[in-house]
Amino acid sequence: TNWVVEPADSEEFAESFSTVVKHLIERRGYTCIKELTPFNEPDGNIIPLERYVPLAKVLDRRLRADGIRDKVRLNLSDNTDTRRFFLEGCARELSQEADLFNSHTYIFGYDTPNSTVLAWEEANVAAAATAGKKHFVGEFGSNQCVGATRQTDIDRYDRGVLMTRLVVNFLNAGAIGTSYWSLIDQYYGRNESYAAMWRYMRAAYRQDPDPGVYDRLTDDYQPRPQYYAYSLLTRFVRKGSEVYPLDLGNEFAAGTAVRAADGRWTYVIANATDETLSFDLKNTLRGGMSACKVYVYEERRLPDGDELIAPSLQLENSGGTFCVGVKARSVIVLTQL
Repeated sequence: TNWVVEPADSEEFAESFSTVVKHLIERRGYTCIKELTPFNEPDGNIIPLERYVPLAKVLDRRLRADGIRDKVRLNLSDNTDTRRFFLEGCARELSQEADLFNSHTYIFGYDTPNSTVLAWEEANVAAAATAGKKHFVGEFGSNQCVGATRQTDIDRYDRGVLMTRLVVNFLNAGAIGTSYWSLIDQYYGRNESYAAMWRYMRAAYRQDPDPGVYDRLTDDYQPRPQYYAYSLLTRFVRKGSEVYPLDLGNEFAAGTAVRAADGRWTYVIANATDETLSFDLKNTLRGGMSACKVYVYEERRLPDGDELIAPSLQLENSGGTFCVGVKARSVIVLTQL
């Protein structure tokens, strides 16, 4: 049976949804509920656009009637990959109800050039902009998918470089943020695999479809390599920042400069090629570079356990320009002191 289905009664659905959210926010004191999305990927044969639109309008009205609409943002569409018609329809019909729109993608892989990723998100941003709203990448991963839950490259080191390159392209294209599904492995089915940043308890993998995974694990909740790369982004690319794309002249090396709300700069470069690349980095907006700490995601230098990547060196300002070498298949992050 399908575990996500269209409700039989929109009013009942909206009342139940709003009641639960109101209880969690006002009575339980939850501060982590910021946005609401009615359905995961509704375009995937769950509810057609012509019925999703009125349902979202009913939900918006109910949240207002219950006095909690100002406490949450409605993040609508939640469409998948190339099914942009759903996003465009939501932008056209729900401009008054939505606070922002989001899409999911699992179509990009190791052979996908930056220009393809950029074009995909630029089109999403443009669609959302017709409603005067921003676009968010609500889920993303690689295209190494088997079914709805399994990604065969989940334990590969190179996946961390790919995830960073995708995020950099999304931000450069105008996305206001990204969200990775999910942090820790969860149970989908007896023979289903996983796509999370962290593994679950070691005992849960004793009967995993991969007979060697249990023996390879030594502890509960072990991070996968991609966690160390993605955590560099979550640590230093913060809400409210401004994004300035870097043109590196290479379809498989992506870079961006980010200015935080406090004025501090962060520079991210993901090199997915098989050779070391060198770039002269100068910030003309601030008249040159300032001293930076350097963090590197590199296969032979990953932390132990759940430790975060520590700075490997500190660059001092010298003539306003840094010559940055980025090793093959690695990520480098420079953060202003």
